[in-house]
Amino acid sequence: MKDNIYTLDRYEGNQAVFLKQSDESEQLLIQRNKIQIQLKEGDVVQIVEDGDVYDISYLDDKTKTQKEHVENLLEQLRNRKN
Repeated sequence: MKDNIYTLDRYEGNQAVFLKQSDESEQLLIQRNKIQIQLKEGDVVQIVEDGDVYDISYLDDKTKTQKEHVENLLEQLRNRKN
């Protein structure tokens, strides 16, 4: 059993592509029909994997923090162009 924090990067067809928070080069692909909660790109989740069963928990605080960080980076980039 593995316990990890991931960000939902994107959906590709019937699969969700999650990137591991500590190493974004590591991906976890999960069939959409195995995801029991509604998620959107950028959501941060904790995934407990037991074979081909996934227990996915949405992490509200981590998602908000990450989205604020990304927004701040985008704002800095916009300001550098001026």
